[in-house]
Amino acid sequence: MFKPYEIGPYFDEMLDQNGNPKKHYQSFYNVLQDLTDEELKEKQETANLNFLRQGITFTVYGNDGGTERTMPFDFIPIIIPAEKWREIEKGMIQRVEALNLFLDDIYHEQNILKDGIIPRELIGHRVA
Repeated sequence: MFKPYEIGPYFDEMLDQNGNPKKHYQSFYNVLQDLTDEELKEKQETANLNFLRQGITFTVYGNDGGTERTMPFDFIPIIIPAEKWREIEKGMIQRVEALNLFLDDIYHEQNILKDGIIPRELIGHRVA
């Protein structure tokens, strides 16, 4: 599967610059190596069919070839190592806390408006 694949100057989640699987992808890479191109294609088609059956679709208007399409997705997952996920998780928690503080302020004290950090005009209507 990976023989003709060249990484080039781009970032690749699975392979390093030498074309070897990164540590956190090694087991998955080994599974992929055991599959033929036809088996991979069949798995992708099965996933697409499941998306269609479950209604994971969108509509294309003005297209003669049919309007309902499955959501495009990459069959090969992005595997995020635990240490990287912890970093992402901390950032997500921080942003949710910031958003909650912002909303609380907008709906109550409105210090962010009084201090001119956010112009009142950006808020659709006067918040009580």
